[in-house]
Amino acid sequence: MVKKEKLQKRLEDYRVPIQTKKIFLSAISKRCTHCGSDEFAKDGYRKTQYKGKIQIYRCNKCRRKFSLHPFPRTHFPVWVYEKILSLSAEGIRVKAIVQDIETTAKQKGIDLRISPATVLYIFKDMVALLVKIEEEYHHQVLANMWQIDDCFQKLPHRIWAYITNVMAVDTRYWLASSVSIKRDTQGSMDALEQSVRRAAYFPVEIRCDGLRAHAAAIKKVLPHIHNIKRKKMKDIAIVNYLERLNKTMRRVIIKGKCYPNEELLQTYADIIRLQYNFLEKHASLGKKTPVEAAGMQLSVTGWKDLVLLAIQYKKRSRRTRRMTLHQFVQSILST
Repeated sequence: MVKKEKLQKRLEDYRVPIQTKKIFLSAISKRCTHCGSDEFAKDGYRKTQYKGKIQIYRCNKCRRKFSLHPFPRTHFPVWVYEKILSLSAEGIRVKAIVQDIETTAKQKGIDLRISPATVLYIFKDMVALLVKIEEEYHHQVLANMWQIDDCFQKLPHRIWAYITNVMAVDTRYWLASSVSIKRDTQGSMDALEQSVRRAAYFPVEIRCDGLRAHAAAIKKVLPHIHNIKRKKMKDIAIVNYLERLNKTMRRVIIKGKCYPNEELLQTYADIIRLQYNFLEKHASLGKKTPVEAAGMQLSVTGWKDLVLLAIQYKKRSRRTRRMTLHQFVQSILST
């Protein structure tokens, strides 16, 4: 058996220093969002329907306009985005979310109208950004054991989708939730590859039930890791943490009853996983979230902080979107 030190060798190609990430959010808010220059001047206001007046600046270097508003390029107020994500994570349907937003707007004295298509677009866009950000912040605390298991969900035309979940047991971090139509090796491989990419380390051992697809995927993706596989009839607690997680997921996802396609089901699986990792505190972790237990120093207390993080990430120009987060910050600091 390979030594524990070799198994837990960190993937330096994926790693980004935590200090650099802290500079990212503080530096980007005081510089031009297009070129990163700190030489700019005020250039009037922009009057919006829901957010009031917003100060506009013009960069002296690239001569382009921008704003230092924490939520730029957003038509609706912050609480709309926060409500869309929080209600979607609870399994509430899109039409019910629209009614709740319009009712809350009337109570605030705002004549706000929003369509179900807009709610769905915001939901997908925010979740996609948060998943990308999650891959930038890798774990500083190593978990010795991972578990892999799957659950199922009904799609139209008598099609069943399978959600393959992977969890780091020591930190309770939900690493991946990959949706696939077939219950085959490829679906399990996608979940394991996502887990390695997000965690940036290898576990000492990984446990699964007697499903052949999981065992074959572990041999291909993690060939040197100690694999423990037993059928649930012989050992009912072989994947006990994921069984409890699957029970919670079924209770939330079942409210949607029938999802129209595989892509939307994947988005709902991701939003439930993000809420579990970033916002839910566990007594077994000393009332910490899995993000805090994994050593990811992110000051997140609610959906509003996650929305702010996603908007700041989206704020980057087309030139800097091609860079990694580390390269982007270095380009800002060098100007």
